Amino acid sequence: MRTLENTLDYPAPRPAVMKASLTLIHNQVATLNLAFLPVMKEKLPPLQRALTNADAVFRQALGTIVVRLRTVQLDQLELKRRQIEAETRLTEEQRRQALVMLDNEYTRSLPN
Repeated sequence: MRTLENTLDYPAPRPAVMKASLTLIHNQVATLNLAFLPVMKEKLPPLQRALTNADAVFRQALGTIVVRLRTVQLDQLELKRRQIEAETRLTEEQRRQALVMLDNEYTRSLPN
């Protein structure tokens, strides 16, 4: 489970690279000379369709995730986390509990 303490910086998806990779795979499949393997030649078009469908599902899911993350005020949550960590009047246990509460707030703020 991702929390504010262990978030990772994921690179932004690069649609041009993704499209180029998909095109390369399709081109390699299209240029295969499989005259000696007719069974394999029959199986490639369904595989190509499955790849295209999987790519469409992935792009839809990625778009949904991006939209959801844009609705969350991560900067404000990060500022609160730093304030909690810098608060000298809190005991270590109080600080831990406050961070857990903040993580719960972060989780609740994510759209379903």
